[in-house]
Amino acid sequence: MIRISLSRRATAPLETVWAVLSDHRGMSKWTPLRSSTLEVEGNPAPNGVGAIRVLKAPMSKIRERVEEFEAPNRLVYTLLSGAPVKDYRAETTLEADGDQTIIRFSITCRPTIPGTSSIVKMVLGTMQGQLIKGLVTESERIAAQG
Repeated sequence: MIRISLSRRATAPLETVWAVLSDHRGMSKWTPLRSSTLEVEGNPAPNGVGAIRVLKAPMSKIRERVEEFEAPNRLVYTLLSGAPVKDYRAETTLEADGDQTIIRFSITCRPTIPGTSSIVKMVLGTMQGQLIKGLVTESERIAAQG
């Protein structure tokens, strides 16, 4: 089982970070993705539980489903297709710390190809590091516009 945990602090309020994180269609604004769309909207919130987002990168198309959506603190999703892993589960939690936000991100999964755990962990860790950096940067940019 692969486990990855990352955390960062954003100098943006919790509500701003949550708005950026939970806007699935807007992900391509702050990530290396070429596009981010909703294949299926969640119920009752379009970005909530049951939403299926499609993320297109230069060489892949990833489909993920939102499993838990607890605004403004927690988002959990699973991978449906697009990566050589199984049992993929990612969780992002946000915690207010004054006018800043602590972001915690974790992934668990298993590689589908035996013997590739270290490579998969390195690639996923790099990708998730880029995503959390983008989340912080975009949240802080929006907060600065005030």
